[in-house]
Amino acid sequence: MICNDFWLNSLPFYRPYLAEDDSLRVEFNYSSKVEWYKQIVKDIWHAEGGEWRGYTAEFFGPKLWQMDNLDEYPYWRIQDDSDPKRVIQLLRTRVCYEPQKQYTPIFLELRYQKFHLTSSIRGMDSDVEVGPEELTYLLRIRNRLFGLESTSSLSLITARRGRRTGSGFFASVDNFLIALQDVLQDADHNLSEPKALERLSRHQLWQSKPLTLEACQKRTKTLRNWLDRSGLNWEKAKDQYCPRDKENK
Repeated sequence: MICNDFWLNSLPFYRPYLAEDDSLRVEFNYSSKVEWYKQIVKDIWHAEGGEWRGYTAEFFGPKLWQMDNLDEYPYWRIQDDSDPKRVIQLLRTRVCYEPQKQYTPIFLELRYQKFHLTSSIRGMDSDVEVGPEELTYLLRIRNRLFGLESTSSLSLITARRGRRTGSGFFASVDNFLIALQDVLQDADHNLSEPKALERLSRHQLWQSKPLTLEACQKRTKTLRNWLDRSGLNWEKAKDQYCPRDKENK
């Protein structure tokens, strides 16, 4: 797509962080002959409904030949549309929510770090206060990207998870909180622990087979353990994530 300089410079991850492109090349020790791919896609998920409009994404990584040792970097790869024999290893993905960028110039960054992915919210400084609404937008992005869902503009031809960190039904407390928020944001305040655990077991970040409601009734300690690791209990979790209008019905 054609992007003008004014629009590019308005993105919170663009000009202030350009030097990091070179540092990433050095970090992964690629030859100077390797061609690198960088694409910025405006409103990348616009075709998937109004709730996904406004997200702009940047993808960055080296172009590799199919015969290269791709398993050395077992994460996201996209097809190089200009050459079917090559793939692009995405080492960094950045996403911002454009309607918020003027007031809160923050973005979500996902980085490949040798067998695992890291995520961070960047662009914040002492003069920026980030509220729950802005964080919600970025958490939805992280949920989507860690779930390895395809996008409307890029075709993921390989999307394998690397070595898992942590243990249990979620890879980390962060993943548990993302799933918990997804489950509770559409629930009323009377949702029971077994029913919540059943819904969590069907979330894309759950790392095992889905549980039946009968099984969940015998395993409520599982949910309580994850809540405890997250600094929550069941009532606090509902207070934090359940919609207020449903609570009062």
